[in-house]
Amino acid sequence: MIAREREGWDAIVRKDFEGWGRTLAPEYHEIGPEGYHDRTLALRSIRGMLLARYTMADVTVASVTPDIAILMYRGTLFGTFLGKPMQTSPFVYRSVYVRRKGAWLCVFGEETMVPRSRRE
Repeated sequence: MIAREREGWDAIVRKDFEGWGRTLAPEYHEIGPEGYHDRTLALRSIRGMLLARYTMADVTVASVTPDIAILMYRGTLFGTFLGKPMQTSPFVYRSVYVRRKGAWLCVFGEETMVPRSRRE
């Protein structure tokens, strides 16, 4: 599942937005700095991102069942969104994955900025 998350980010770096979409379940939803998106809106919105690189640190996986898990990590994105530099503040990411037909698919993603007083 960690590899699947990286696969999604790597696809965005390559501007392969359909590739990123293949890592998402049909019922995918996300919450982040731009608000709430369902899968359709997320796939449309991501096209405004030019991601140069990303980091993932302190990656943790919590198994809920053999086919459901929560991936958590700290990360930073470097690039632009809608032509403006993205905030390079560290974020905490949570992704909920389900395994279907042997493949992990993300059903929910959340991106939360780490407040300045809590940064390491």
